[in-house]
Amino acid sequence: MKKLSIGILAHVDAGKTTLTESMLYLTGMIRSQGRVDNGDAFLDTETLEKKRGVTIYSKQAMIDLAADAPLNMSGDDVRITIIDTPGHTDFVAEAERVLSVLNLAVLLISASDGVTDITRKIVHMLGEYRVPYVIFVNKMDMSTRSRETIADELIRKLGPGAIPVSPELVPGTNCMADTSEMVPGTDGGTDGTIESIASLSEKTIEKFLSDETLTDSDVTELICSGLFHPALFGSALKNEGADDLIRLITRWLPDTFVSYRKTTSAKVFKIACEQGHKLSFVKVTGGRLNVRDTLPDTRCADDKITQIRIYNGGKYTTADFAEAGDVVVLTGIENAFAGMGIGEELDDETHINRPVLRYRMILPDDIPVRTFMPKLNELAAEDPLLDITATGDVISLSVMGEFQLEILSSVIEERFGVKVSFDSGEIIYKETIADAVMGFGHFEPLRHYAEVQLLMEPLPEGSGIEVGSMVSVDDLSINWQKNIMSVILNDLPTGVLTDSKLTDIRFTIAGGRSHIKHTEGGDFREAVRRAVRQGLMKADSVLLEPYYEFVITLPADSLGKAMNDIGMMNGTSSIDEQDEETAVLSGTAPARNLINYQSVLTSYTSGKGHIDLSFAGYRPCSAEYTQSVMDEKYYDPDSDTASPSGSVFVSHGAGEYVPWYEAESRMHIPSREAELIWGEAESEEEQLEKEADLKRRIAESRGDAGSLGVRLGSMGTDEIDEIINRTSHANSGTRKGNTKRVYHEKRVISSASHSAKNNRNASSGKKERPKYLLVDAYNIIHAWDELKSLLSDSIYDMDGAKYRLLDILSEYRVLKDCEVIAVFDAYKVQGHVTEKFDYMGVHVVYTREAETADQYIACFTVINSKDLDITVATSDSLVQLIILGENAKLMSARELRDDVKEVKSWIKT
Repeated sequence: MKKLSIGILAHVDAGKTTLTESMLYLTGMIRSQGRVDNGDAFLDTETLEKKRGVTIYSKQAMIDLAADAPLNMSGDDVRITIIDTPGHTDFVAEAERVLSVLNLAVLLISASDGVTDITRKIVHMLGEYRVPYVIFVNKMDMSTRSRETIADELIRKLGPGAIPVSPELVPGTNCMADTSEMVPGTDGGTDGTIESIASLSEKTIEKFLSDETLTDSDVTELICSGLFHPALFGSALKNEGADDLIRLITRWLPDTFVSYRKTTSAKVFKIACEQGHKLSFVKVTGGRLNVRDTLPDTRCADDKITQIRIYNGGKYTTADFAEAGDVVVLTGIENAFAGMGIGEELDDETHINRPVLRYRMILPDDIPVRTFMPKLNELAAEDPLLDITATGDVISLSVMGEFQLEILSSVIEERFGVKVSFDSGEIIYKETIADAVMGFGHFEPLRHYAEVQLLMEPLPEGSGIEVGSMVSVDDLSINWQKNIMSVILNDLPTGVLTDSKLTDIRFTIAGGRSHIKHTEGGDFREAVRRAVRQGLMKADSVLLEPYYEFVITLPADSLGKAMNDIGMMNGTSSIDEQDEETAVLSGTAPARNLINYQSVLTSYTSGKGHIDLSFAGYRPCSAEYTQSVMDEKYYDPDSDTASPSGSVFVSHGAGEYVPWYEAESRMHIPSREAELIWGEAESEEEQLEKEADLKRRIAESRGDAGSLGVRLGSMGTDEIDEIINRTSHANSGTRKGNTKRVYHEKRVISSASHSAKNNRNASSGKKERPKYLLVDAYNIIHAWDELKSLLSDSIYDMDGAKYRLLDILSEYRVLKDCEVIAVFDAYKVQGHVTEKFDYMGVHVVYTREAETADQYIACFTVINSKDLDITVATSDSLVQLIILGENAKLMSARELRDDVKEVKSWIKT
């Protein structure tokens, strides 16, 4: 069976739900058609949707077509999962999340409205997510515009690929199988001809000039490459054209099999909540998921699939498994989040559409914040962009616009029985830095120790937060480095100008120190946050504000007024279209100036003007406006006890808070600021002086090691407990996204450089280094389907998976002529000492108590990388990042499995 996921996207009131109803009815999936305005549409299942007559949440419906079905032109059994998306601009983020799981989109256009700014915005989103699309022009029965006029507009505004095609899509039933079948002609009344389709690529035009034909496979390739967008016309309400759309989709069906992953993978595109538990809407993109499986993702290691649901409208059936191409709902995965990538799929990093408004929620007097926040967390899980936070008794959240806020109020009242209100709202600002800076943080109250140096560098607009390391795991263990990165990614402090979130900064670990006895995970949280704030206090910080792209349609005689207004907003504009009656103006301007501009526009155009807005990123504020915002916010970073910029040192047996401007001179690790910021290498004399000063400061501050237990600090135990408790709560959350990671230029050693080095060594007669493969065994077991399938709750099944892996590695070792070390994690085994033995030529290591496989592999690599040619096999991304800096090669779990298959093929040949 061929499986296809399609989404229907359009501006509001274009008829998305009506088109879905028509497709379901014509294929026999439903007996009668519902209507949005009647509240009985198959997919508008929520009470609020029926009441408002608008789609708020994405929904799915199934179409199963047998190979011989009249509307199925593929020649195979086909399952089409239709995902209906919201059309209102305030819910565009819900529609965007769906794009990552689509094979094809139907771009729906209202005949009377034509190509609007929202249409072009959707086309931009489809391009960013590389989703091919076809066009359906709806409501032709209600439009006074001719097909020819609309067809000309499609090509003019959407490009030469938006070509109308004939509704007579070949009466045969197996057009895809017969590659000699010629593409049908297009509407003769327009410029759309078979020649115009062929001219969309060099490959097809050459073929057409040679053979004077195009095959179905040629057209499918044009569609999937984003060059051809066949357009049909009809009326979904009257079931006109929807059957042609189904024929078109099944005839030129994309080859979904080539996009499936080789290992078990899935993409979470939506989260819903049911009785306090999460429902994870996923598309399986590789392998197979079974009930009671754990997902191949360490963030969900404690979760098991308890149920697999296949939704069709508001109802569902259950299944024992789901395979590649299936769109299903998983229960039991409480650590999943919208946009999460599982297996080979990546997390969504950034969103094209982001809210720029933040509101404070006002609760009834008898509803405490602490008891209501868990309920609101359900809403935050369903829509991560809400970014709901509570500071003291103040709850705040982010929204796209006032309509979303209105709907949110209704949802809260309907779901939780609480009537809330909101304040007038404010713009969401962000902060970044103008130049590179070093941040220093030290945290050393009684029985605690951590020190960090962070290199902070500005990134291009829209880059977000990136992390990296230039520190050897020999100097700071891999676990502490992962801890530092986790704090940066999950618990980054705010900026020092207006207490706004940071963005567009790369943080690179430049130095760090722990204590073998007194360092805990929370210590590095404190040191990292203080280092960030210390760096910001020194840096030239930049306040960023959101910008909108706008398209204004208005009477031509009002054009001058609009252009003058945009200029006064510090915006830019250009005239897109103009005739005697109407003009279209587009450009960008600060969001704060455009949010309420529709009312102004309505006033001076007598209701004839309209503005469409879309998020256009963050840009620096002017110096004058920055100062006005700072004066309004009146934020004092030195008084912010939740995000201190100073460090805590021990002096004469007592804890001492040292302000940011003095802390740097008291750090225990020599500063790398001159080297990394100014590019100046220290002389040997300067290094010796710093080392001597370092020893003196450590001796003064720490005293004799044996006296650590009796030192008293000026920081009381209650204050220290509060910090540690705050740390525990801060670190208890799960990661909400895989932020982009980077490798520092000075530490990256590519495989090409390894090859070049080996070639030079060979040519100079030097002995080639022995090859070693280190395998993170448990990581591989949980990543390979053939091994994971052997697991259950029984310890004996784990032993079976272990020895199956060792058997595979033993054969691999012989064929690759290398030494293999399989490292198993015995971190939690009380009293365990490092255990080593050989199994059929494979060196097997069980780590000691309190030592992870990561630590063992990192230590082995640091000690032996100069003498051995080491490759590390793991899919742990943070381990990969750190190992790269140690002159070692990396191999993911998937790459190792592929290599194992390849070397096995040598035996057969």
